[in-house]
Amino acid sequence: DMMLISVAYPQENVLLGDSILQAEAALLWLKNTANQELGLTVGKIFLAGHSQGGYMFTRLNTLHPTNGVIANAPGPLNLVYRCQLEENGQV
Repeated sequence: DMMLISVAYPQENVLLGDSILQAEAALLWLKNTANQELGLTVGKIFLAGHSQGGYMFTRLNTLHPTNGVIANAPGPLNLVYRCQLEENGQV
């Protein structure tokens, strides 16, 4: 009655948050195509993530609402500031 899908996204040589495209593609596949391709009914969708994943899935849920998000240690809350630190070589 339940299925867990894990999305592996690149974490090296990318700015924090850039990997949201891979996670978004997986979510949209699950919402729009999985029923047909897997021959099952997708009832509810929950997103869960830790650290960067917690931030990413919280943000992704604002773009494509789901039934809920479980975020453990999401951060940073100020993504623009964090990305600027990375671009300046400070992180």
